[in-house]
Amino acid sequence: MAKKMKKSNNLGLILSGAAVLFALAAVCMMFVKSIDYVVGENVLVSFTGMQVAFGYSEKATILGSTLTTKILSFSFMNLLPYLLALAGGVLALLNALGKNKFLTNVISLGLFVAAAIFFFTAPAYVVTASEAVNTYAKDGFTLAIGSILSGVFSAVSAFCLVAKILVK
Repeated sequence: MAKKMKKSNNLGLILSGAAVLFALAAVCMMFVKSIDYVVGENVLVSFTGMQVAFGYSEKATILGSTLTTKILSFSFMNLLPYLLALAGGVLALLNALGKNKFLTNVISLGLFVAAAIFFFTAPAYVVTASEAVNTYAKDGFTLAIGSILSGVFSAVSAFCLVAKILVK
C-alpha cells in the first residue's frame, strides 16, 4: 500500500514539473514573433510578444536627422497572459515543492486556462500608437507562431494539472 502511495506522489511531482516547464516555455515565447500584420496573403510586418505588450517604435535617419515613429503602445491585455502563465507556473512549482493542496492546483489550473484563452485572442488587444499614425488597421493583425505556441503550452500545463488532480 505504501509503494502505491509513493508512486502517486512521484507522478504528481512529474506532472507538476511538466506544468512548470511548459509554463516557462509559454513565457519564453514572448521573444518570438507573436502577431503578424497581414494584407491579403502577404505578411507585411511581424511583432514579437515583447513589442506587442510593451510598445514599439521605429527609427529612421533622413538627411542626417533621426525620426522616431511610435507604432505600438503598451497593451496590458497582451502582457496579462504572460503574467498569468508565470503566476500559474510559480503556484505549480510551490505546490510541487510543498504539500499538495487542492486549492492551489485549481487556482493554477484557472490561471493556465485564462492565459491560453488570452494568448489565442491576442490580436484583438493590440494597441496602435495613435489614430494619426495608424498605419496598421485592426483587421490585419493575426496570430503568429509565438502566440500559438504560448497558448498550446499553457493548455498543456492546464492538462498536466488536471491529470494531477484526477490522479489523487
